[in-house]
Amino acid sequence: MENSDYKRKCNKCGTQMDKEYDTEYHDVFQCPNCEYQKLIQIDECCRKPLKIVIIDNTKKLDRLLYQCINCGGIVNKNKPLSFKEYSDQIRDEINTHRLKEWQENVNFDFQLTKEPINENNFRISNFGKLQEHYATERYRNLRKNALVRDNYKCQICSRQAEEVHHLTYENFPNEKLEDLQSLCSKCHNEITWKNRFQKINKNN
Repeated sequence: MENSDYKRKCNKCGTQMDKEYDTEYHDVFQCPNCEYQKLIQIDECCRKPLKIVIIDNTKKLDRLLYQCINCGGIVNKNKPLSFKEYSDQIRDEINTHRLKEWQENVNFDFQLTKEPINENNFRISNFGKLQEHYATERYRNLRKNALVRDNYKCQICSRQAEEVHHLTYENFPNEKLEDLQSLCSKCHNEITWKNRFQKINKNN
C-alpha cells in the first residue's frame, strides 16, 4: 500500500494523485492541485487475469511462475514460486510466444497513452506556458514594439537584433514594454546561460 501511495505522488508538487482513467494495461493519474499526469502500469498482467502455475525452463535453473491464460503475461518473474508448495499445481511449461506478445501489447499501450500525457504535462509546465504565451497576438505585438523601440539593434553589442529578452518575469504574462530588451541571438544565448548558471549556484 505504501509503495502504491508513493507511485501516486505527483512528481511536480508532491500531492496525492487521483485516478483519471485507465487503459488496457495502465492507470492514468492526475494531480488535483497542478494537473500533472502520470502513467502507472497495473499490478496485474491484465484487467482479467486467469493465472496458472507454469515451469520456466529457459534459464539455468528451472523456476515456477504464474502465467496468465488470457494475456500470456507474467508479473512475478523476480519472485518465483516455491517448488515445495506449488510443484503439484504445475499446469504447463512457459509459453514464450504468448509472453512476448503480452510484452509487446503492454509497450504499445504505454506508447499510445504516453503521448497525450506528455502533451498535457508540457502544457502545464513553465516552459509550455511560456511557449503558449509567446504565440499570443498581444505578446507578438509587444515583441515587435520592443524591436522597433531599439531600432532592431542588440542592446549589448549593437549588431542586428533578431530576438527579445525578458529583463524580468515579474509582470508575466502581462509584460510591459520596459520588461523586454532586443538582442542578437549570440548575446541572447550568452545571457540566458549566464542567468541559468547564476540560478543554479544560488540554489546550491
